[in-house]
Amino acid sequence: MNINILVKATLAGMLTLITTSVYAEGLYIGAGIGKTSLDAIEDIDALKDFADEIENDPDFTSSSSFEDGENAKKVFLGYEMSDNFALEGGLLDMGDVLNFQLEALDTGGGPIGDVAINTTSSLDGSYLSAIGKISVLGLLSLQGKVGTYMWESESSINIVGNVPGAGAGTGTVSNDGTDVFYGIGVNIAFVTVEYEVYDIEGEDVNYLGASISLGF
Repeated sequence: MNINILVKATLAGMLTLITTSVYAEGLYIGAGIGKTSLDAIEDIDALKDFADEIENDPDFTSSSSFEDGENAKKVFLGYEMSDNFALEGGLLDMGDVLNFQLEALDTGGGPIGDVAINTTSSLDGSYLSAIGKISVLGLLSLQGKVGTYMWESESSINIVGNVPGAGAGTGTVSNDGTDVFYGIGVNIAFVTVEYEVYDIEGEDVNYLGASISLGF
């Protein structure tokens, strides 16, 4: 069974508790926006090195762009079991976490020739987490979060020209998995600012954002 379907069904089941007054107290819903970024990844560094090599070569006229993050968005549903502990599940769309483009014209007649590279990677999924909270002077609360992220990714690449070690071609790769994430945050009233790290197959995807939640 697809794990995302299972999580969505769990969230739907939690939502039905809202209609039951016995359990309504402690439930909350919310939404957030943020920005993602990637830690250093070997393959990305190789692309950057190749772009630098081309741009510094007098036989080429080139331009390149690299973005390692995009605006992310999430919606969530949670249950505060006490003032210091909550369970939360939601959907998190990180968008295109990688977008690399390079265009180079070989004006020197070298062995590589004209080159064009365009690659993107998107990431989205659902999560379940446990949250611990500590109140500070009754004005705000500090929180720590740990959980699992059930993700799906799609990467596409289009290469034109004789790129060393890659050749030329077009391809799309889809992948999915379940990995751990953790984070910290500061909550004031119904607004939370948070920083989270998602360990996606050994590579860190960072999320910095803010969310608004409403309780029942």
